[in-house]
Amino acid sequence: MEKRLDLTPRPSSSGSLLSPTRKPGIITVEDDAEVLRAVDRDLRKRYRASYDIMRFDSGSIALERLRPAHDAAVIIADLRMPGLNGVEFLIEVAHLHPRAKRALLTAYADVDQAIAAINAGINRYILKPWDPPEQQLYPTINYLLHQWWSMRSDVSITESLRTRVL
Repeated sequence: MEKRLDLTPRPSSSGSLLSPTRKPGIITVEDDAEVLRAVDRDLRKRYRASYDIMRFDSGSIALERLRPAHDAAVIIADLRMPGLNGVEFLIEVAHLHPRAKRALLTAYADVDQAIAAINAGINRYILKPWDPPEQQLYPTINYLLHQWWSMRSDVSITESLRTRVL
């Protein structure tokens, strides 16, 4: 039986949600429409109650439409896309969402690209196909969400201590 983590948005120490108008986002960028629909379906099935699930069919469109106010928790991008490839997109989007956890979605296990992705600060690979999502997709997303929430908690604690000292 799969162990389920509680990854629902939590109030900050001040009692308000981290983003007062939106839930944290899980964002997917994939140029293949069928794959984009499949990952969107699987993400919505598991996470839509607690997270905004957003999808884009290109990195350039995602960069145009994403704003820092979206409070992205996890950003997933296909490795091989026209225009910006997944690594390039994830590097660029890190300027908008530096705390978001980033994953590369790929059907290709390439050592050189894996090294480039790690050097670029990408946190995980998700291999296609990910069926069943309970074994391939959800554990990776859960891990990334857990890391994102842990980092957010550390930031809140640090900010709280800084406020008390000042």
